[in-house]
Amino acid sequence: MKFKFPMTKPMLIPYVNQENTAVTIGGFQHNISRDLEVENPDLFLEFLKYLTGENSFEDICLKFELSHEQYENILESLQQNGVIQENEHCFPFSKDEYTYYSRNINFFSWIDIKGLYYNYWEVQDKLSNSNILLLGAGGTGGVNAVNLARLGVGNITIVDYDIVEISNLNRQTFFYKDVGLKKVDALEKHINDINPFINITTIEKKVCTLDDLMGLGTNYDLVLCCIDQPQNIMELLEAYTSITKIPRALGGYASTIINHSIFTENSHSYANMIKTSNSKFDTKKVDENVFWKWDNAVISPIAYMSGSITALSIFYYLTGLNDLKEGLVHHIDLYNLHNTYFSYYIGESGLVEP
Repeated sequence: MKFKFPMTKPMLIPYVNQENTAVTIGGFQHNISRDLEVENPDLFLEFLKYLTGENSFEDICLKFELSHEQYENILESLQQNGVIQENEHCFPFSKDEYTYYSRNINFFSWIDIKGLYYNYWEVQDKLSNSNILLLGAGGTGGVNAVNLARLGVGNITIVDYDIVEISNLNRQTFFYKDVGLKKVDALEKHINDINPFINITTIEKKVCTLDDLMGLGTNYDLVLCCIDQPQNIMELLEAYTSITKIPRALGGYASTIINHSIFTENSHSYANMIKTSNSKFDTKKVDENVFWKWDNAVISPIAYMSGSITALSIFYYLTGLNDLKEGLVHHIDLYNLHNTYFSYYIGESGLVEP
């Protein structure tokens, strides 16, 4: 039997709405809050309160004078609306892992408004069995790695060739004592200290060609690109994706603007999007510059938000707990934080509505 000891998700805090026509769940957050319309909202609220995870199938049937079929139909509807759960410890996690990931489980439960899962340890198990290839251990890449580790992504391969420098410390996940170390080695140690339950593989390598990418292997659920060199890295990634069928995620920043996206083999070409953008007058004039020196202009909040938002989009993609539009590059302009230019999307033909 699927439903043994169903439990109303406590964080939803159900209550009868002001019109007395439905039970409202999810508080007042846009796209999370929703109404469950029923004939008798007060009785239905009592029913939800009785789903504590301790009362059995038979107990609830007797309490509310329901047949097994009626009760199962109600529970199916509640699960499809993301209202109930049974988070059994039936996956191969240790006692410490169950404790480590407990807040993750609450979050998964909260955002699953469609009832994609019933036991949210299934989500954690899916993350635990995921395999990510991460290109770059710097500002965006390092923060991504730390976030993916805390999420419990079980297998992360980190590729970088650089050394930790003092100038990195204003925004990257390193310490003064790491200066002079290989970035992959320092980052691996930090991640193992953060989450000892996952597997980290490091490769000290500079990616320059398609052969370099192919040499990193093909047994990944997703490749995450947090590097901007060589200049044709997008063409190389698209060729890699075309051969391996592995989706690719992009994450990065330019001064105050951070961006992230997901592309698959069926998505249009990001490299062509860049070429289209570069054909515009203003972009061409900037690209033609040889007099003015462009240096890295970034602070810690920008790099950390870049890596964190990219990691969040990867989490959504791997678990399906939020709908992502593939092939759109989401730009967040943190200089224009309080006006309409804060967030926008670039598609194949330029600005688009999400």
